[in-house]
Formats: sequence, structure tokens, C-alpha cells
Amino acid sequence: MLLSLKNLRYLQLDLEDNSSITSAVEAISKEHGKLDVLVNNAGFAFKNASTVPFQEQAEVTNRINYFGTLTVINAFIPLLRNGRIVNVASLGGKLSKVSEEHQKKLTSPHLSLEELSAYINEFIEKTKTNSHQEAGYSNSAYCMSKLGMIALSNIFARELAGDNIAVVSMCPGWCKTDMAGTNAPKTAADGADIVTYLATRDNIMELSGKFISEKVVTEW
Repeated sequence: MLLSLKNLRYLQLDLEDNSSITSAVEAISKEHGKLDVLVNNAGFAFKNASTVPFQEQAEVTNRINYFGTLTVINAFIPLLRNGRIVNVASLGGKLSKVSEEHQKKLTSPHLSLEELSAYINEFIEKTKTNSHQEAGYSNSAYCMSKLGMIALSNIFARELAGDNIAVVSMCPGWCKTDMAGTNAPKTAADGADIVTYLATRDNIMELSGKFISEKVVTEW
């Protein structure tokens, strides 16, 4: 599908700035009255060679990738009428990154957003005493943030199903970006192609609550 760029408009939205999120919601509400598709693509990761203390990496990465995304979704839900949310996660957020006990918790059909947020905060707290791995968490701040992103996608999919709003999480693959570096085999356009597919696909509700990689449902 070819999308016209004739009426393309940019709005500032910073995941760490609640006022910019509010302003973006107000601007879209005033101009369009609704939102058809919300793509949460913004994210952050420290470089492998970073000397920033791990507990700080854990706090910053999850503040942006997990809590920032959560704030954006909650802010835009009132505008999403029979719409869809596409959350750009990562294969790095697969369940195998954490213990079996954690996997059971994260896949529980009764897990709430409050419990999930408490889980991510507990990971951050455990990193301060370097006890996170012993407690069953991943040793990657980025992987934990994307694990949380997939889990929150599943919770929102469950909660918004009655409003006919689909919520899908996906991995764009390793793409050449400022964050991922120049050695990646895919271009940014390759990754965006998968996002566009999910943003425009018919019968999207059948994929709600699923994790997608290479345009196919993939085991979380």
C-alpha cells in the first residue's frame, strides 16, 4: 500500500515529557477528533560499551521504553475508536530472558498493569543491590524494557477488546539506526515495512495480543 505524504504533519512528542504528550493528544483531538493508529516506535538503549552504572541504565531505559510507552497509550486511548495500537518491541524481550517463575507471572491472564509496573520497578530496585539475576530477572535493561512492553501490549489487548481496539507487539528486526548501529543487516525502511503492514492490515483484531516478527505470529 502506498501512503501519500502530501498531508504529512509532525508533532513533537517526548516520552519523558508529559506536557508534550498532552499537547500532542490535544492537537490531534482538535484537528481530527480521533486517532486510527498509534505506533509506539520511540525507544532507547545504552551502548554495550557504556560505563553508566547498570542500576542507572535500568532506571533510564525502563522509564523511557516501558513507562513512557504506557503513559502515551493511556493518553491516546480516548481518541482510539475501533483503532489499533502497534508497539515496536524486540525479540530481546522474549520470555526466555527471565526465570520460569517470572514467565508464569507475565503470562497470567489476570496480570494487571499495576502489577506489571510493580514488577518492572522491582527489577530496577534489585539492580541497586546487583541481585536482579539471582531474583530471576534478565541482566539486560533493554531486554527487560521490551519484555515489559510486550506484556503491557497483551494486557491492553485484553482490556480494550470490548472497544474493538487491537493491540499488537512486534519486532522490526535488527535495522541500521543510530541506536542499533551500522552493522545491522536490515535498513530502517525494512523495519518500517512490518510496522506499516500491521498499521494497515485488514482483520487486525485476529492478531490482537500477539507478538509478530517478520509479519508472522511468533512465540513470545
